[in-house]
Amino acid sequence: MSVVGTISAPAAEFRLGRALSVAGARIELERTVQRDAPLTAWVWTDDPEGYLAELESRDVEGVHCEERVDGGLRCSVASLGASDSPELFDAFGDVGLTLLSAEGDDRTWEFCVRTAANGDLTKLRRVAAERAIPVEVSRRPASDGAVCAALTAIQRETLVAAYHEGYYSTPRTATLADLAERFDVSPRAISQRLRRGVGNLVEATLPVE
Repeated sequence: MSVVGTISAPAAEFRLGRALSVAGARIELERTVQRDAPLTAWVWTDDPEGYLAELESRDVEGVHCEERVDGGLRCSVASLGASDSPELFDAFGDVGLTLLSAEGDDRTWEFCVRTAANGDLTKLRRVAAERAIPVEVSRRPASDGAVCAALTAIQRETLVAAYHEGYYSTPRTATLADLAERFDVSPRAISQRLRRGVGNLVEATLPVE
């Protein structure tokens, strides 16, 4: 039986956080990230030009923002180059954790991970301490595990709000514009969150060939 856990770490304490985190921007990593595979990062910011300028000033290599979306950017992270300092993602791989989802800002990131052994989360805490990487590790209740694996926090919050406001009711009592006003983003950004969230739930909970 797999175990689902949550790992929290300061943005400044791992390579990806230092590279991508900018004040005023929130980052979501695409679900189901495998070690050494390219990552897809959704960057939600009111100032895409300022975000790109900040990355350029940091001379970040391996990050390509391929698509502009309403409310932010879609970026591909192929590689962040070598580093002499211990890396959080290396610790995940060494312990045998699978990264399911991640999101963060310029202060803190939260990772949802899965492992096959109960002791692996304890082992990660020990490995991170040995490498001087400050983390907080907690095990998720079984009922929360599937949702953690399928959704980022903002996707879950948006889906729950859409349900309570009546977006899924018949007749519909809330529109994308209503939800956009609540979250202070555009209707298109809300539509994208709902579409990705529902898609992730279907993939995680239903047999899909």
